[in-house]
Amino acid sequence: MKKNKKKLIILVVAIIAVGLGAFWYINNSKKATSKTESTYTTGTVTKGDLKIDYSDEGSVNLNVKDLMFTLAGTVDSIPVKENDVVKAGTILMTIDNTDYVDQMKQADISYQNSKISYEKSKIESQTTLVNLKNQVDQYNIKVELTKENYEELIKKYNVVGGNYDTVKIDDSNLKTLEIEYNSMLVSPDAYAKNDMKNKQIEYENEKTNYVTSISSAKSALKQAKLNYDTAVIDYNKAVKEYDIEKNMNYSEKLNKLSIDKASIDYKTTKDTLNGARLVAPYDCKIVGISVNIGDEITKDTVVLQVRMIENPKVIANISESDIGNIAVGMIVEVTSDNLEGKIFTGKVTKVSNVATVGSGSTVSYEVSMDLDEDYSEIRDKMTCNISFIIKQKKECLKIPNKAVYMENGSQYTKVLGNDNKTIAKKIKTGFTDGTDSEVVEGLSEGDTVVIEGTISTSKTSSNTKTSSTTKTSSTTKTSNSSKTSSSDMPPMF
Repeated sequence: MKKNKKKLIILVVAIIAVGLGAFWYINNSKKATSKTESTYTTGTVTKGDLKIDYSDEGSVNLNVKDLMFTLAGTVDSIPVKENDVVKAGTILMTIDNTDYVDQMKQADISYQNSKISYEKSKIESQTTLVNLKNQVDQYNIKVELTKENYEELIKKYNVVGGNYDTVKIDDSNLKTLEIEYNSMLVSPDAYAKNDMKNKQIEYENEKTNYVTSISSAKSALKQAKLNYDTAVIDYNKAVKEYDIEKNMNYSEKLNKLSIDKASIDYKTTKDTLNGARLVAPYDCKIVGISVNIGDEITKDTVVLQVRMIENPKVIANISESDIGNIAVGMIVEVTSDNLEGKIFTGKVTKVSNVATVGSGSTVSYEVSMDLDEDYSEIRDKMTCNISFIIKQKKECLKIPNKAVYMENGSQYTKVLGNDNKTIAKKIKTGFTDGTDSEVVEGLSEGDTVVIEGTISTSKTSSNTKTSSTTKTSSTTKTSNSSKTSSSDMPPMF
């Protein structure tokens, strides 16, 4: 009996042990191991440019000049080609000048005829001399009369030293009225109000008349002086013309006419021959040739186009709402859709004060820019995109603004190490364009910074045969500080 009881106890203990073991196994098989994984959006510290700009469109102006002959004819020679750079005065094109040789002969015939006309001019010269002498006499009389009139006015108004402010006229009546009126003012009760009022009006009128008389006297003096001065000038001019005509004898006149005519004929001939040659108006570059040898042209035909040897200009019309962004001296960057990848630099040289009113009453102002170099790729009238640099920082270290956060009043960023662990690093930023910021200190070129991070937490059964379940948190900024800025602008001190 005792043996059976003992076996029963052992069996119960065994069952309990097995149950406890099974419970422990099941319990532990349901416990998950916790594992946290992190993924990041990163950026690299790079060296480059930051800028704040205003963009608009414009067009290139190469200051192209159309060249034309002053004569019609047949193109005889074209000693230059497009893109040649030439000096001022270089012959660019000629036309056949055979027809103009006959014109030179005709000029000589005209010169001979001028000699015949000279005899007639002698008679006309004598008549002219008499007329000039009469003119001198008339102006002399006018001088004397105007002088006499001026001197009489000086005496009449007692002018001292030619100073018109010293003009004096009779003011006795004014003084009398002033005394009478002042007497009334001393004893107003002794006079009727109307009498005093009338006396005041009489006095004021006399005073006004006196001032007017002074002014009239000054005006009369000035006009008399002007008349005298004008008469003197006219007289001197007439005397000079008379002396020139009188002192030139007929032989000298003939020689003078002959020389003048010869000079005119020579200049005419030279101009005619020069008209058959087209020369460079200044140091320039040939940008276009529109005719060939043998072509018939008129004097209005554009045969060549040249541009000055200078850096290209860019012209833009900026609206009145944006013109305040533009100033002379501002740096610009110019690009063109036709020249992909090319950036041309320059400066604003002029901002017009004169408005242009377009369709719909839109108002704009012309802005001129000079490029820094004579870029060969630039073409006249080319449409271009212009970036007006308001502020910029060249060749600086920069990182995305989203990589910067504030903690305890300082700027920080998360730097990703070779072991993929992040380290909070204190930095200092400078200029920003709203997307990236200049790194003044704290980072080096090539450093990897964390812009955004995703923290994933998963719970997996320790039993390899059991399927896992994953719970992932939402994407957050890498900064653990509650003061992290959510703006694209970097947080500052």
